[in-house]
Amino acid sequence: MREFANEPINCFFAPIGYALAVRIDWDKYHVRLAEIGRTRWMKGVEQDPTWQNETVATRHTIWFIWAGQGEMHFRGGWHPLRAGRCVWLRPDGWHYDAKQNPADTSGCEFHSVRSRE
Repeated sequence: MREFANEPINCFFAPIGYALAVRIDWDKYHVRLAEIGRTRWMKGVEQDPTWQNETVATRHTIWFIWAGQGEMHFRGGWHPLRAGRCVWLRPDGWHYDAKQNPADTSGCEFHSVRSRE
């Protein structure tokens, strides 16, 4: 088994300077794709009507931002979103808010998974 601690990893969407080895007992967990999609928010608006303020994630979802600019509010505050960024939305009561630059609409691909022990 290869160790990844403190080894640089180049991710297609963003360079990652370090990684920690995580060992998962896959016999204990069952992970299945729940939803896959691609979307582009409406032009000329700061927030797409399909997105609600303070959305609570109901399952683990990965966003791959492929177009536009915006920002997302996490527990630690607002963080920029732009093409090439990857965002992990976590359940467990986390609230998210997202806004885009109305002149540079956001596009993202998303992958949601459901898991159970």
